[in-house]
Amino acid sequence: MEVNATANTAAKGAWSLLSSTPLVCYVILVLVGILGNGMVICVVGENILRQQKVYRSSDMILVNMAFSNLMVSVARNLLLVLTDLGIKMSPSMNWCQILMGIWVWLRCANVWSTFFVSTFHFQTLRRVAPPMASLNGSRGPPRSLLMGFVLLWSLNLIYSIPAFVFSTKGGKNATEVRRKT
Repeated sequence: MEVNATANTAAKGAWSLLSSTPLVCYVILVLVGILGNGMVICVVGENILRQQKVYRSSDMILVNMAFSNLMVSVARNLLLVLTDLGIKMSPSMNWCQILMGIWVWLRCANVWSTFFVSTFHFQTLRRVAPPMASLNGSRGPPRSLLMGFVLLWSLNLIYSIPAFVFSTKGGKNATEVRRKT
């Protein structure tokens, strides 16, 4: 009787008893990623806002990295989880192009944010002497860091414009076509 239940479950569709484990793991991974990145943004962001006179570049870079990870998880991974759970989504051609453009933009910004962290650490570790600062101290976040963030996000948006324009939908507007076996 147990064999028949397994056979019936496997015959029902793509998600059998064996494939539910990876799905559960993926759902947990996406939820932990969303909650974890949100928590990092809240905790470290609050610390940045609370210390108004001293802005630590490493904290600002960490919030930028957590934000880009959160946006990728919300814009792409959450939609994949919903699709894998069986929710049918068929966006129009325009929405397909918008979603693909957003996905390319966020993915590129995420990769370059990682490069940004590496560059910051290289610059920090390369210093032989502490940086020179004015006697009054700086009264805001470093302008070069903020310009780096603006440049990172805007150049990646420009880079992703072709995804907004040239993305098309398939026959059933799906990335995978599952065959019934």
